[in-house]
Amino acid sequence: SIPDLFKEMWEVFKGNWKSFLVIGILSLIVMILVTTILGSLIGTEMLVSMTKIKNVQALSIFITQHKVVLLQFLILLFMLFLVETFFVGAIYYQIKDKEKSYFSALNNAYHNFWRLLGAAFLQSLIVCLGIIFFIIPGIYLGVLLAFVLPIAVFVDKGAALSLMSSISLLKNHWWATLFRLLAFGCLYFLVSLGLNALMLGGLSYFIGLVFQPIYTFCLYKNLKEI
Repeated sequence: SIPDLFKEMWEVFKGNWKSFLVIGILSLIVMILVTTILGSLIGTEMLVSMTKIKNVQALSIFITQHKVVLLQFLILLFMLFLVETFFVGAIYYQIKDKEKSYFSALNNAYHNFWRLLGAAFLQSLIVCLGIIFFIIPGIYLGVLLAFVLPIAVFVDKGAALSLMSSISLLKNHWWATLFRLLAFGCLYFLVSLGLNALMLGGLSYFIGLVFQPIYTFCLYKNLKEI
């Protein structure tokens, strides 16, 4: 059940909370550094103007006038994607080797980074393409591929095999998985609203980075046992 999943998630976190805390803090520090350095190149005013793009015509004009800035923005997004993939991978390795320290988890994420990146990139690319085609396919594929990264870690499979394994695991449990993912998403959304209102956005990011992989692992483990 969903309450049992949250309880199991908490037990996993509590069993190795110091290592999860270190990995989460390191991730937050790197994220802030990357955003500060690359964000300064783009400029705050330019970022604000990008948020005001409302239609295709405005986007076309913006791209024409600010090609270099747009390239810098895409580089920023890609760097943040790399950082998140690395540290989420480290969280999974910490769960896998719970008796070892956070240094071992970070080391494993480093040595397997290209495999993790391939799995995360393939998953994100397919989901994004699905979203482009009327959103609904993106939601369907997002759930279907929810376990690509944990499979890449816990089963030591490559990107393509991890993708196929996730599809195989979820083909008969799609709705149940969707409801359980929504449960975590809704709770995290409410927590984030409260923390952001208190100017604690960094803590919101930390909670998402640490607890979302743990929750996904617990859900993955339960499906494997069915």
